[in-house]
Amino acid sequence: MPLVAFLDSQCNRVPFHQLEETYSPDRWAVPLPLLRALTRQKKNYADITVTELIGPPQIRALKARHDFAVNPLDLVWASFGSGLHQMLELKTQPGGIAEERLIAQFDVPLPDGSTRRVRLGGTPDYFDDRNGTLSNYKVSSVYKCRQLHDQGAASMPEWTAAENVYGYLLRRLGFDVRRLTLCLLLRDWSARERDQSLNRYFCSRCLKGHMRDSKPGREHAAFEDDSQNEWYPPNQVIVFDLPIWSHDEAESYIRQRLELHLAAEREADENLPECTPQETWNGKRCEHWCEVAALCQQRRRSLSNSAA
Repeated sequence: MPLVAFLDSQCNRVPFHQLEETYSPDRWAVPLPLLRALTRQKKNYADITVTELIGPPQIRALKARHDFAVNPLDLVWASFGSGLHQMLELKTQPGGIAEERLIAQFDVPLPDGSTRRVRLGGTPDYFDDRNGTLSNYKVSSVYKCRQLHDQGAASMPEWTAAENVYGYLLRRLGFDVRRLTLCLLLRDWSARERDQSLNRYFCSRCLKGHMRDSKPGREHAAFEDDSQNEWYPPNQVIVFDLPIWSHDEAESYIRQRLELHLAAEREADENLPECTPQETWNGKRCEHWCEVAALCQQRRRSLSNSAA
């Protein structure tokens, strides 16, 4: 079922077809043209997309069964990402493939012993056939960029999985995918924060940070511990390499995820497989970024247990 309504500033549900006739700036804090633009949704072209595949089966099942509503402000940065992808599609260089829809079919075993044919669809951002590099472009945050820098790709397993699935789909069409890159466009990057970070260092003697141009900073310069200095992205565009899986590893992952999603489709809402702490970002996703949190029985149980 689709996204069919927005929640206004008072959390009232307003169907898309009533937005214009009920619109007022105080109610939405979003200009009407932007509000209308945020209602646009991609049409389904497969049984399951790569984004859905790597995500929690519970979320996909709830979206498939119920109409739902969200705060339009939660879609603003996602819409920027969509605009970026349209730009990539228009600016494809010779030897490049951008925003092409790819389809692969799989026969997936079901819990009752039967099988079901499923069409997996994915739209890679940009593939350069000249050097075998598949790139993903994301509008993201400094926080996530720091996680990738400090902890590596293991801190963002869904991003690594998605790019490897896209690579798999391209290989099925005969392309030689040899490298995966992630290009982050940091919406909250600040030159001021960058400069402050460069001016700050960790002092092993005081066990705290000093500004290099301060008196303690100058006096304790010999005690700087590079390993403890906090990294800040030097630019608002940062590129990371992601680990690349073999074709067989990617196919095994795809088949396992398809089985999980198809098994979840047979469960009632209250029996859907719960999202893991990693999938809920330790609860933060449920509070701010899950479009079906209001329909989620796991969320309700968690709130009930917290209140008890």
